[in-house]
Amino acid sequence: FNRIPKGMENFQCSQLVHRKPFHENEHRIISAGLQIFADVIESTKITQNDIAEAYEFYKDFRASVGGLTEYPWPMQMFQQIVDEYDGRLPIVITGLPDGFAHYVGEPSVQIWTDAPGMGELVGWIESELLPYIWTTSVVATRGRIRKDKFFKIYREIYPSITSDIDLQNIFLYKFHDFGRRGGANSMLTGYAHLINWPGTDTCDSAYYVKKYLNNNEHFGACSIPAMAHRTVTPWVSEYEAYDNMIELYGDDLVSIVADSYDFYNGCDYLASKANLFKEKGGVLIVRPDSGDPLDCIIYALNRLDEKFGSTTQDVGLKIINGAAVIQGDGVSDEDIFERLIPEIIAHGYCPSNVAFGMGQHNHKALRSDLETAYKTCCVGNDKFDRDLILSNDNLDDDFTVPVMKGANSAFKRSYPTPVAFDHLVTLDNRFASKSRIQSIGYRQLNSNDIGIFHEYYNYKKEITSRVKFSETQKYAFETWNSLDNQAPKNCGNISQIILRQQERYMITQIDNKPL
Repeated sequence: FNRIPKGMENFQCSQLVHRKPFHENEHRIISAGLQIFADVIESTKITQNDIAEAYEFYKDFRASVGGLTEYPWPMQMFQQIVDEYDGRLPIVITGLPDGFAHYVGEPSVQIWTDAPGMGELVGWIESELLPYIWTTSVVATRGRIRKDKFFKIYREIYPSITSDIDLQNIFLYKFHDFGRRGGANSMLTGYAHLINWPGTDTCDSAYYVKKYLNNNEHFGACSIPAMAHRTVTPWVSEYEAYDNMIELYGDDLVSIVADSYDFYNGCDYLASKANLFKEKGGVLIVRPDSGDPLDCIIYALNRLDEKFGSTTQDVGLKIINGAAVIQGDGVSDEDIFERLIPEIIAHGYCPSNVAFGMGQHNHKALRSDLETAYKTCCVGNDKFDRDLILSNDNLDDDFTVPVMKGANSAFKRSYPTPVAFDHLVTLDNRFASKSRIQSIGYRQLNSNDIGIFHEYYNYKKEITSRVKFSETQKYAFETWNSLDNQAPKNCGNISQIILRQQERYMITQIDNKPL
């Protein structure tokens, strides 16, 4: 603790903020990953053996002019955790409920401790925390933006449907996670996909979410029997492989990859089985996996339409009876919305005839996508005494010190205060009279008077309430629509008190510069 001022070891509060919009026309972000992180912290117990192993590791980790020497690390702090807290990390983790939409620049996570000697633990967990949050928030936000684009298309072709729920039900399973092998951390990114889209082949994510995040209750995640090339090519002919698959699963949804040798021949053969599928009552889903995606999709739709027949929907687009296409090769969001769906409609087919599977691009995430940062906002001073503060009114300022990272960009300035998050300001359109992000003191923080922020973990409590995943899905659907796509101008979502605190803090720092 020789690198921090006295008192900071007894109280510290830090906040996580996404500081960059997803793109210039979209400032909304979906919160995600905090319940999983809190579960990790809840299940973590530091042991004496951990400390011994850490000591052995750090004793020759520091590079110095004299060679490798012992690296400075807070061994005493971790020993205190073992001795006084039975290995549990003495911190409090709060944040927006997973799935909640918020604006870039708004704190979505707030972590603090007032346990004596434990202040630096709040900073120590930064490297563990951030990957859980930025990874999942990037994928969940991209998934929600994608859903908006589907909504826009389907509103135009189904003008008679006014309910968002009813409209979503038409396309909810038209985007599928193909990415178990395409993501470096696919359990996390697969979970983030499920916040907006229930179709998935990333079964470990679906399993984890159902068992650990949703009380072992079904929440919509599913897939269907599907052929891969390895279940086609070992047969004497691909047609025998197709016939076997139809025999096994032709009475329900079944996906058959048709390009092991020649997609057009494979597609023709599968389309010729229309009467068999009608007899069985199943639905054939043809999957191209090579070639030009648009050519393959249109060819398949035409062949399936010839053999299976079709009906028309609201605006006269064809919906094929008992057959469809799923395109997973060479697919990006740009391909889907700028090329494939427009051409599907231009050829007279409803886009509901085609589902899209996405692998690597669906799971792709970088911290720089949202420029996620974790900054200290408030610390104790050399007089900090939690019992004295809690027993007297208006003593916060006498015992705590505001901390701030300055920046020219409003999105990148951290907040020199703990905050409460009032989401109802947006829902009631009351920005003029009150702001979403409110400054609070230590007493409010300690009493959990923090607005919509959820308390995920509290070392003072044996059990904290959980954010159920079905609620996460609901939040992502509803709260996104409650926000404009642009953050309020002139930091209108941030309390004027906080803005003045930022100004005063920067002036103070400038005045304190050495001559």
